[in-house]
Amino acid sequence: MVNLPSTLSNIMGASGAFSASSELEAINVAPGNASYVSVDGVLFTSGMSMVCFPVKKTSFTIPASMTSLPSLSSAKGLQSITFERDENGNEVSGEALSIASNAFRNLENLVSVELPSRISSFSVGMFSGCTSLTSIRFPEGVSYGEDLEFNMAYLKHIRRLRTVDKAVYFYRRAEKGTLSTRFVPEKFEWIAGQFRMVRQYFRDQGLQGGLVENY
Repeated sequence: MVNLPSTLSNIMGASGAFSASSELEAINVAPGNASYVSVDGVLFTSGMSMVCFPVKKTSFTIPASMTSLPSLSSAKGLQSITFERDENGNEVSGEALSIASNAFRNLENLVSVELPSRISSFSVGMFSGCTSLTSIRFPEGVSYGEDLEFNMAYLKHIRRLRTVDKAVYFYRRAEKGTLSTRFVPEKFEWIAGQFRMVRQYFRDQGLQGGLVENY
């Protein structure tokens, strides 16, 4: 455990300042510090940008005041992730939350993840290498592209692929009311996120070149 004083105003190389502390479970900040704050043992700036996540911390509750979740790939002890709830067990509302595409990558001890409904974009690829993961709870707001998300994550773990010469899965076109036929403000970002996910998959497989980079 590390305790930071209220008079501390700047940590040089803050994100890597405690990277060598392999047994670190919590970083606390004394009340009254104008630059930094600690939430459940995680170090943030006063504006709620994550500075450092303790390497050996086993659980993390995403604060409602947090709007950007960076990579936690160095948090090798992390086992569970959830979001802030009120006393009745309901999600505490907050601004849109963006999550880094590699947020949880290679966290081999991560078992369960619950994401809040306020996430603005995410990719199942962010869970690549999470070999102990048994539960991912999608927020209710995810309503577009979830099948591609699953398929892209699944492809990373197969050794052989075989195709069949017939269609076994169909979409039925509706005249109105579906996400593909009505205007949805967030739709562009959803589609852009899928393109980024597929491009990253190509890169992870060693497929480089103009076609991949322009995808």
